Amino acid sequence: MTAEIGIINQRGLALAADSAVTLGTNLTLNNATKVFSLGDNHYIGMMIYGNAEFMGIPWEVLIKAFKEIQAKKRPLDSVPDYINSFFDFIISQDIFTKQSYENYVASYCYQFIQQKLSNIRSVDDVEDALWQAQHALKKEQKLINVDDNTFSKTYGDLVLQIFQSELGNLDQKLLDLILKVMSAYISSDVQSIDYNTGLVVAGYGKDELFPSIYQLSVDGFIFNQFKYVNESIWNTDPMKTNYTAAIAPFAQQEMIMLLLNGIDPYLNDLRERQLKSIKEKVIAQYGNDDNDHLDSLFSRAEKEFDKECESDYRGPILSMLANLSLGELANMAETMVSLTSFKRKYTGSVRTVGGPVDVLTISRDDGVVWVRKKDELKDID
Repeated sequence: MTAEIGIINQRGLALAADSAVTLGTNLTLNNATKVFSLGDNHYIGMMIYGNAEFMGIPWEVLIKAFKEIQAKKRPLDSVPDYINSFFDFIISQDIFTKQSYENYVASYCYQFIQQKLSNIRSVDDVEDALWQAQHALKKEQKLINVDDNTFSKTYGDLVLQIFQSELGNLDQKLLDLILKVMSAYISSDVQSIDYNTGLVVAGYGKDELFPSIYQLSVDGFIFNQFKYVNESIWNTDPMKTNYTAAIAPFAQQEMIMLLLNGIDPYLNDLRERQLKSIKEKVIAQYGNDDNDHLDSLFSRAEKEFDKECESDYRGPILSMLANLSLGELANMAETMVSLTSFKRKYTGSVRTVGGPVDVLTISRDDGVVWVRKKDELKDID
């Protein structure tokens, strides 16, 4: 895991990330590169979190190779153009092997078995679970187009081998159903736990006056298609949004959300569960004859809580952001990442956040500027 943040106003933006990478269960190194620029001629920064590889190839290798290619080209019109160009570049390299595709499909098979079939006791239970999954997947959004026949011809033997090794011998009817379900499963908006990576692309295109931050959840590449989701967009263009500044936290966010809301998100979840439990106990003891009044009471309490969070925490910070200089945005971004690292260091858990903090700023005036970059530091933990 990692701690990363983007802070943006109409003057520009700052990106910051820690350098910790966890190997195995208890080894943490502080040398990971998670923030990248595309060079002086392109006002674009990129960050990664989650999986450090894409289909078995380090993101760092892909991004730096893309940077080398883009250095020879003119700036693109918009941030989305850079995203599309990056994906096109990866496709053009033709670097994914048959084994990498099979590993990707296998990850979905094992994930499906663990999530949907782990409590199966009989063949009838398998069939019921598969039909339920197929019905549910019809309602899911499709991220890529996967033809059932093509999927079966290409990966049918692999898929059936995995399912039968986990569940035992199955009849042909079930095997055919498994292939249809897995074809739909991979094409849906369900994402692979083993492969999913957060990708942040931020800055300016040539035709953009105001900066923006795009957060993508990138899953994999199969049948010549990228499987990804546009998670969030922060854009300070007044024609596209009603705010002029924002804080965008990624990966481990608890300390950042504590600063913004005045309460740790895990503690807030506990508070909400306790309120729900209290409400259920009141109804159980006194009945629900006055349920509307009870709902109103709890709703009013929640609104009062949110009002306090907004007036005393979120509001003052966000209203101040619009007027901060680029240097102040950089300082704030670095401080927020460092606070997460500080907490992790002294909680007794594996230090999944830590090491030097890389800080990158991007503006129309100054372009891309490294405020802090661990390669330039003399002392690295």
